[in-house]
Parts: sequence; structure tokens; C-alpha cells
Amino acid sequence: MRRDVLISLRGLPEAGGAPDAVLTTAGQLYRKNGQYSITYRETDLTGMPGVTTTLKLEPDRVTLQRRGRQNDCMVFRQGEKHYTLGDIDGEPFTVSIAANRVRQNLTDSGGEVDIDYTLQFNDSIARSSRLHVTVGTRAPSVDA
Repeated sequence: MRRDVLISLRGLPEAGGAPDAVLTTAGQLYRKNGQYSITYRETDLTGMPGVTTTLKLEPDRVTLQRRGRQNDCMVFRQGEKHYTLGDIDGEPFTVSIAANRVRQNLTDSGGEVDIDYTLQFNDSIARSSRLHVTVGTRAPSVDA
């Protein structure tokens, strides 16, 4: 199954941090072998033009993969800490991701993914954050 969808991504940084970041964009929802994936293209607004992001949803984890100008893979599995290497324009970096809570409720018609996590780049200060993704059907185009 493949469906064109409207995706709303909301980044909620820790208290006292930057304001919420919200992006609404067109994308695709896939279901293969009973597992869902959500794919969309990043834009200038996210600071990652030329990057395609895919969220793969499995029963016990969510994997975020970016390909293009920026390449990385982050695994969110509740109660576990994962490490990954990435690069931006050829500059490598290390990221640790500790998922405090991972919730997903997705069907063929859409749904939600909610992840509370702590992120740390290159052994710097850890930052708590939350990612909330809403997937819905895309409104049909209207020709004038």
C-alpha cells in the first residue's frame, strides 16, 4: 500500500529552549508486511534541502533515516540508548539517542507518532526533546 498524505511534524524542545518547530508537508505513507513507513522531503525551512527523511515504524521502535545532503540514522526504542554516526556535507558527527517514550498509532488512513527523547551530539550537553508526527489524508487538488 502506498498513499499520498499530509504530514505535520512538531518538534517540542525542552522547557526554556527554542520555540516549537512545526512543519506541514506532503509525503507518502507505505505499508509493507504489516509495517508502516512515512517519507517526505526536507526543505529550506528545515535547513536540510535535498534530504529525504523516512520514519520506519516497527512494533518496538521507530527508525528515522535521512539520505541526501545529510545522511544519518536514529533509532528510538523506549528505555534504550542508541549511538549513530552521520555526516553533513562530508563532516562526520556522533549522536546518542535515549528514547524515554515511543508511542505510535498508525493505520492505512493515517495516525500519530510521539517520541520523547534525549539527544547528544559529539558528547556535548544532552538536550531533551519531543517529536510529534501526525499523518492524514491529503486534500484533493482543485483546478480553477
